[in-house]
Amino acid sequence: MPTESFEAMALMINGDTKRVQSLLGHRGMNSPLVYKWQERYDGMGGTGSGSRNPLDIIFEITRFALSNGTPPEKALAGITWLAEQFDHTIIPTPSVDGVELKALTEELIKTIKEFSELSQAASAALQDGKVTPSEARIIEKEGMELARQVLAFIQKTKDSVERK
Repeated sequence: MPTESFEAMALMINGDTKRVQSLLGHRGMNSPLVYKWQERYDGMGGTGSGSRNPLDIIFEITRFALSNGTPPEKALAGITWLAEQFDHTIIPTPSVDGVELKALTEELIKTIKEFSELSQAASAALQDGKVTPSEARIIEKEGMELARQVLAFIQKTKDSVERK
């Protein structure tokens, strides 16, 4: 996975700079910058020859919103919307502090509980052989809670290893 926005842009463009320029030009957007978006941008006085790209702008707007107290679900709305346009979901990575074996065990118990709740919701929905929109929403909610909990468990596991 890329660690810099220009690397992500290069992966997205995938060597097809001319066609991306054409696409943007037909939509009335500034297409000559496509080459520069794929190079490091160091801001004023930096050594990179690139240009600020659309990902940099989204990052700055999101960081601004978060630093001004906008709740994360609102500050990340643009990123969430983009992910949903391509059938993906954003799952926040939980942050954890000092991890002990007891805390790790508690996280595993929570994870098992969330899996049980998802299984119960799916089982109830499938009993009659069809899934209603309401049942689908419940399954999605339980599935997302399970995914968040699995990530929390993974993060606590990694943190417990790093501290030893």
